[in-house]
Amino acid sequence: MDAQAENSQCTMQNRKFELVPRVLKCKDAAAGVMFFHTADNPFGNPRNVYAQMKAQPAWFILERFYGVAHREVTARFPRFGEIHIVKPEQVPAEGTNYLFMDPCGGGRNFALAYVRFCEDGSFYFYREWPSQTEEIPGYGVLGPWAENGNGKPGELDGRRGPGQRGIGLSLADYKKEIARMEGWPEYARWLAGGYADDNRTEYDIVAQWNENGEGDETRQRVLTQRREGGTEAAKAERPRENIFERYIDSRFGNAEHAVGDEVTTLIREFADLGLTFQPTSAEKRRSIDEGITLVNAALAWDENKKVEFTNRPRMYVSENCQNIIWALRNWTGADGQKGACKDFVDLVRYALLKRCTWVGEERWETTGGGHY
Repeated sequence: MDAQAENSQCTMQNRKFELVPRVLKCKDAAAGVMFFHTADNPFGNPRNVYAQMKAQPAWFILERFYGVAHREVTARFPRFGEIHIVKPEQVPAEGTNYLFMDPCGGGRNFALAYVRFCEDGSFYFYREWPSQTEEIPGYGVLGPWAENGNGKPGELDGRRGPGQRGIGLSLADYKKEIARMEGWPEYARWLAGGYADDNRTEYDIVAQWNENGEGDETRQRVLTQRREGGTEAAKAERPRENIFERYIDSRFGNAEHAVGDEVTTLIREFADLGLTFQPTSAEKRRSIDEGITLVNAALAWDENKKVEFTNRPRMYVSENCQNIIWALRNWTGADGQKGACKDFVDLVRYALLKRCTWVGEERWETTGGGHY
């Protein structure tokens, strides 16, 4: 019986069919999904199958009769999509920058995310570490933070990828990486061998690098030349980024541990290195659900209306931030604290929970450790 005759007969019998896909394209161009209808089984009897399950719930019928699997858990950011992903050059050049760090624990690499808040109320996650698009000097590209799991408990949020495997960086190494990404002139000097004759230890040298950028003549010169329409070389030169505040996960940042005969914390150790972090939580611990609600609100817009200034999401992610994008697409929360992609979800949540915002230059005042 051909499809047209079957549909005609089913209509006469007052039967209702679901409109379901047969083939789906995947983000991975080399992969696809095929759905198998009960009638595809040459040894089966679709009419008997239908008679046995017609009183079952709709999801059960879709799964057992049409082959469309029912997902028990769903991503927690269902509205996140292509509209929120922008090219690096679409990230506004000006804004108030924040750095969020999650030390993760368990011998894994730290996770970092940079976010820029703009005067119009929008904000952009413009850089992450480790990155899938930018090499770490001496280590290359580490690979994805999380990958597709087997769909079973423990891997509902994916499985840990090579990006999480610890590469043994010290806290001084992390400061050097921060200096590299933010364009500190001290790092450029380090890279050029400017400290070759310095007898101090690497720790002592890096600890003296100025997080506040005071006396950074390069930045002022570059910005001035850009404003005045300077040479092409001057326009291409990268000024140092100013970071308004840096935050670290309070659980790890405030956790006490022994170093020799002393008890200290990561926040204190970074402070000794000349890098100031504030804890993500203060007196009141904020819930995961509260952060999820805030993120979803920032992603929202009226999909039935034209996207414009008065109808648009507030939150965007650079396409260079592949780990953040993967996490926002796939995190369900079903694996709890051990979810493979939860670290980057936490970094996004922190930016909303800390009520970060754009700060005009007139409010900037350099203090001893950080910008306020």
